[in-house]
Amino acid sequence: MPFYPVVPPDVTSSGVEDAVLGLPGLAGMVAVRAADLACPCRRGLGRDGRTALVAAGAGRIRSGDVVVWLKPVAVARAVVRRDGRVQAAGHPADHARLGVAEERLDELCGMPGVIDEIARAVTLDGRVKGAARRAMSPALAIRFTLLMTLVPDADYPEAIGLLLGDLALVPWQRPYRVPTAAVACTWREAIGPAPLEQLQDLLLAGVDGEHRSRDYAPSP
Repeated sequence: MPFYPVVPPDVTSSGVEDAVLGLPGLAGMVAVRAADLACPCRRGLGRDGRTALVAAGAGRIRSGDVVVWLKPVAVARAVVRRDGRVQAAGHPADHARLGVAEERLDELCGMPGVIDEIARAVTLDGRVKGAARRAMSPALAIRFTLLMTLVPDADYPEAIGLLLGDLALVPWQRPYRVPTAAVACTWREAIGPAPLEQLQDLLLAGVDGEHRSRDYAPSP
């Protein structure tokens, strides 16, 4: 099987927003006039500064206008606080993906979102609780473990940084901190080997089926 680079998609959704994902995902960039950007808060950046700027108008862009070029990171529902702060609903773990590598994995396993399907059946051991539980999810732990095999020279902080990317910068409705190496290690132990073994079985079956369909001769 050829190697597919781990390149996170330009924009991700958690599932319920898939209907509106096409346009920003296709365009790759969003252009907003600088004059149309505004802070939604009544005072400054709000109570804790965790807010996104908003497009206060939809003015037509003309030649010579000063424009801010934005790369979409995620499509999520908005949470508007009493002081006007605009934050993203959900959790960054719901949006993290392995890019082209995960697309190929889904294809070979014959199951869209195969990692998420396996993660739904995971039973965690008792060591994951409190802040550790809020930092990751079974699906993120599976993706993190897979990514460690694809970038073997990266340490835990580097790998989790690659996986989350700019998702960690989004002002989520609940303050989010990138998982530490200790938290990531705890989650890997908590999910156990079963999810990865199940994924491996599906992948090997898919590879075997692909070889048979193309009548590849086995290596001597």
